[in-house]
Amino acid sequence: MNKPKVSVLMPVYNGEKFLRKAIDSILRQTFTDFEFLIINDASTDNSKEIILSYNDKRIKYFENEKNLGVAKTLNKGMKLAKGKYIARMDADDISFPERLKEQVNYLDNHSYCDVVVTKIYIMDICGNVLGKWKEDQENITFRQIKKQLPISNCLAHPTVMVKSSILRQYGYCGNLRHSSDYELWLRLCSDERRIEKIDEELVYYRTRPDSITSITLKRGSSYKNIQTKVQFIFGRTKRLKTRYFEIKTSLYLLKDVFSFGFTNLRKNIIDVLKEPLINIGITIGRIIPSINPSGIFFIFLFYHIGGAEKVHADIVNCIKTEKKPLIIFTNHSNNKSLKYLFERNGHVLDLSPLLFLKITRYLMAGILISQINKCPRAVTFSSNNLLYYEILKYLKPNVLKIDLTHIFEGGIEYQSLSYINKIDYRVVINDKTKSDICCLYKYHGFDKELINKIVVIENKVDIPKTIPQKKHSNILKFVYVGRWSEEKRVYLILESAKLCFEKKIPADFTIIGDIPTSIKNQYRKYCFFTGEIKSFDTMKKYYKKADFILITSMREGFPLVVMETMAYGVIPISTNVGNIPFHIKSWQNGIIIEDKTESDIVKKILEIIDKVNKKRSLINKISQNARRYAVKHFHSKFFCYKYNQLMQKVFQE
Repeated sequence: MNKPKVSVLMPVYNGEKFLRKAIDSILRQTFTDFEFLIINDASTDNSKEIILSYNDKRIKYFENEKNLGVAKTLNKGMKLAKGKYIARMDADDISFPERLKEQVNYLDNHSYCDVVVTKIYIMDICGNVLGKWKEDQENITFRQIKKQLPISNCLAHPTVMVKSSILRQYGYCGNLRHSSDYELWLRLCSDERRIEKIDEELVYYRTRPDSITSITLKRGSSYKNIQTKVQFIFGRTKRLKTRYFEIKTSLYLLKDVFSFGFTNLRKNIIDVLKEPLINIGITIGRIIPSINPSGIFFIFLFYHIGGAEKVHADIVNCIKTEKKPLIIFTNHSNNKSLKYLFERNGHVLDLSPLLFLKITRYLMAGILISQINKCPRAVTFSSNNLLYYEILKYLKPNVLKIDLTHIFEGGIEYQSLSYINKIDYRVVINDKTKSDICCLYKYHGFDKELINKIVVIENKVDIPKTIPQKKHSNILKFVYVGRWSEEKRVYLILESAKLCFEKKIPADFTIIGDIPTSIKNQYRKYCFFTGEIKSFDTMKKYYKKADFILITSMREGFPLVVMETMAYGVIPISTNVGNIPFHIKSWQNGIIIEDKTESDIVKKILEIIDKVNKKRSLINKISQNARRYAVKHFHSKFFCYKYNQLMQKVFQE
């Protein structure tokens, strides 16, 4: 029997929750000349049963008598591997179908390369894409990788494909249970072994609260760096010759030790002072007269321009009481664009200048607790605010506690887990977010009764009664509305505009939002940049002219701007993320892009443009359907009713 070209090596320890998807992603590779070595590292769950349920000759199952850990299991696996190349895979990650093919081609065509990795998308336990890893994105070439490794790791272990001979020569350090991969990269680079990276995301890397990565990150990244670098340097002291790479790593080790010590000392001091400071604040608050007769406390992060902030303003506007509620902002806002919306419906108190330091943060938290508890009937309403979570346990049982989650982002939702028993209602804006929250609760084994506390209240937009008949010109008009942030991937829109310009495709691209000046200069001749627009009347003028709105995000809930533009007959073209596919049916009332890689997304946008250019009747049809859908589903009549119903306790006599 011929030896396979690749040996895919996957250790498994209690991986039943995600194991099947990981295995399926390898078995569905477009490159098929591989063996799949799965080593069960003494799992105590149903991992073994799941693996053995597969009937694929490429799978070779092995089992450890006792738990050895990842490093020792991988050392065992590399001795069993028969392939020319060894590819790593983790039991909770997902490989793109083209991953093995791309890596094999790279190693075949670059004989000097010993290891090739790919970039990753970070994914949460519910399968939502959270973003990218900064160090991974910024270090692509061997030179960049070698420069970064003495500082910190920049290579995702589950994306690795390495020459078998090299891996057997070096092996993993069995003394390191959690960071043996990083130590291996240090040794390889120190010996000038070539590590290259394919500049494309080909693996979904799942991060879990109980994963090795999360455990080490809880102790601070410096802890992992210190542990790894000490092992690397200790191993290198056996050699007579010291290299510059090792000296550089040693210097960064000293920096890590100092930083780790200072950070932990500071954290311990803050932890000791936190409770006394809050109690002092509570005492001070008892002396201060009540400043909020309404009994309604909104605690938000920002009042700058943004979809979430507009929703918060709409909620405040819904609550009609004799006395205005108190609206507290805890974080520094980038601008004052939406502040007036809050001021006309409530008393605004911006505490962000006082919450910069931990000492004043906890003192103000205590004062706020006293103010809330003074009210005979109080309602507190917040959204993704850590300060709010921290004060929950001090609030009286008769205080109504409501928390709003716009989108499951895999960050503060985990932090909120310690406080969810104190929350009376958790509002979500769509069924997708509810499903994600339920997934989180189920993963952590929480009581099913908590699901009954989740309330779905969809956002609303003002629907114009009529809109002018759109006159679609020969030049297609595309618009993007939003902020410049990593998950939005606005650069894909800019690249699409550039290609349209180069290919002489009749299309105009307008970018509305606070886009960095450097980006604006680079793409000035391909796009029109309006900057930030604060007036909705001005925004409507752009909506009335636009044919399409582009959404290229890697994650979303259901953007307010999609609802707004559809109300004006603008056709959404969007990646398949969040709750967007629930509302948008491709080529009916919008267009969904199913492609995963960024290069494919750009290609798909150009294919869509080409298709609608050839068949212009599609634009009128989809535009009218988008408008009809918005009128039917995004009306505001239930929005205020549901929020008032939720807070009705405060109005009861």
